Amino acid sequence: MTNSSGAVGMDGDRPVPGQAVVIGAGSGLGRSLALRFADEGLHVALLARNGRRLQEIVGQIRARGGTARAVSVDAGQPQRLAEVVADLSRQAPIGLLAYNAAAIEGRLSTSTLPELEHAAAVNLHSPVLAVQAALADLQAHAGSVLLTGGGFALYPSGEFGVLSVGKAGLRATALALAADLAPSQVKVRTITVAGTISPGSPLDPDLLAELFWQVHLRPDGPVETVCDDATSALAGLRAGSST
Repeated sequence: MTNSSGAVGMDGDRPVPGQAVVIGAGSGLGRSLALRFADEGLHVALLARNGRRLQEIVGQIRARGGTARAVSVDAGQPQRLAEVVADLSRQAPIGLLAYNAAAIEGRLSTSTLPELEHAAAVNLHSPVLAVQAALADLQAHAGSVLLTGGGFALYPSGEFGVLSVGKAGLRATALALAADLAPSQVKVRTITVAGTISPGSPLDPDLLAELFWQVHLRPDGPVETVCDDATSALAGLRAGSST
C-alpha cells in the first residue's frame, strides 16, 4: 500500500512524492490530515504557529511508524510562509499541499483595518503564495492542492463577516487556480465544510481527513466538494468512483 517514496490509497492509482505539507496543522482537522497523510507513507511537514502542539503531533506520527517534521510559522505572514514552503521543497518534492489555516476575526462593521489586513493575509494571500512556492514540484509530479473551505462562503454570516469574506475568497481562489493549473495536471480541490468540526459529529475531523484523502486520490471530479456530513460525502464519492 505504501513505500518509502510515495503512497497509493486503497482506491488508488494516484501515487504522490514523499512529502505532504499541511498548513494549519496544530489541532482539529489539521492534526487529522497530518496523521492521515502519514499513514499513507508520506513524510509530513506540519506548519502552524504553535510549535509545542506541532511537536506533539509529530510524536504521534512517529509512534504510528511515520515520519514528520514541525515548522513554527504564522500564516498571517505570507512571505515568510512562502519561504518556509520553498525551503521544504528544496529538501524533498512536495506532492500534496493542504491549506487549513483560517483567520476568524468578527463583524465587517466593527473590524479594524489591521484586523482586515491580517484576515486577508491568512485567508487569501498565504494560500496563493504557498501554492506558488510549491508549484514546480506540484507540476513536475501532477500533485494536489487541497483547500479547507467553509459554509460561510455559500451562506455568509453577519456575526462572522470577516471569515465569510475570507472563505468566499478562498473558494474563488480554488476555482481560479483549478482552471489556471489544469493544463499542467495540478489538481486543485476545495472541501467546503458546511458546519462545525467536532469529534463524534457528522463533521468528525478524522472522517473529514479521510474525505480529503479520497478527493486527492480521484483523478477527476469537481473542484468543490460541499460537505455537511463526512460519512455521506465519502459514500457519495466512492459510489461515483465506482460507476
